[in-house]
Order: sequence, then C-alpha cells, then structure tokens
Amino acid sequence: MKKLVLIIALSLGVTVFAQAQTAKKNPGKMPKALAAKLNLTADQEPKVVAIWQKRAARIDSLNSDSTITKKAAHPKRAEINATADAQLNMILTPEQQKVYADFKEQQKGKRKNKTATATTPPGE
Repeated sequence: MKKLVLIIALSLGVTVFAQAQTAKKNPGKMPKALAAKLNLTADQEPKVVAIWQKRAARIDSLNSDSTITKKAAHPKRAEINATADAQLNMILTPEQQKVYADFKEQQKGKRKNKTATATTPPGE
C-alpha cells in the first residue's frame, strides 16, 4: 500500500513539474509576434535580442530574490523595464517605436483584463 501511494505521488509530482515547465514562457526571448511586427533589420536584431535577454536575466534575478517582497520588487521591476525600453528606443526607428509602444499598451490591457477577470466573483 505504501509503495502504491509513493508511486502515485511520484507520478503526480512528475506530471505537475512537466506541465509547469511547458507552460512557462521563455522570458529571455522576444515574443515572435512582436519581432515580426517590428520588422527588425539584420543590424538591429542582435542588439534587440541582447537587450531583451539582459532584461529577462535581471527580472529573473529579482524574482528569485527571496529577501524582497513582491510589493518592494514592483518599483525595481518597473525600473528594469524602463531601462530596457529606453535602450530599445535608441535602436528602433520612429515607426518601430510606435509599433513597440502599441504592443506594450496592448499587453497592459491584457494584464488588466486578466486581473479584472481573476478578481471578479463568479456570477457578477
């Protein structure tokens, strides 16, 4: 009986772990839709990828820091994003900057909708 419980627990743990790994997005990689919309030149692409990866590494470091609360991490995350945005805007053309700004607004709207849906009680 103990072996059966152990086997079930182990298989359940492996399944949950596998699903978590596949569900997790690759934060160091620019979304394909955004990259396609920006229509980056051969010169811009490696620069943009480097900025995006550096941003992701800094965010990951912040997220893995157990000494900081989510509330305290928020301004630091905003600073990381602002720095990356400024670096990107130095590389992008004015047309690409507009596309990037529109993309960010669209993502902001999606996050607000997701938050509103998550906090709305069922039946309302």
